[in-house]
Amino acid sequence: MYRPPVVVSALFLIEHAYSHFLHEGLTWRHVLDVHESLHGLKAKFQLAGNYWRARWKYKLFTDMTWMRALLEWVLGALFERQPRLG
Repeated sequence: MYRPPVVVSALFLIEHAYSHFLHEGLTWRHVLDVHESLHGLKAKFQLAGNYWRARWKYKLFTDMTWMRALLEWVLGALFERQPRLG
């Protein structure tokens, strides 16, 4: 089984925490990623609402709008059945 270098894992965890910060608010439960998550349609609507509530973070911390980030998430969920890295 392939194991990526430690630096790749560290960068992934940083990006993962950053994405939680943008659309949910960052807490230790997100960094540790041991929280229970919702599933199904209810979870998708909740995440879309999180994008709306956190729209100010996108303006300050990214070079994309919250609407573009939401659109990329939706398109990825609809069309990327087997996402690839890189």
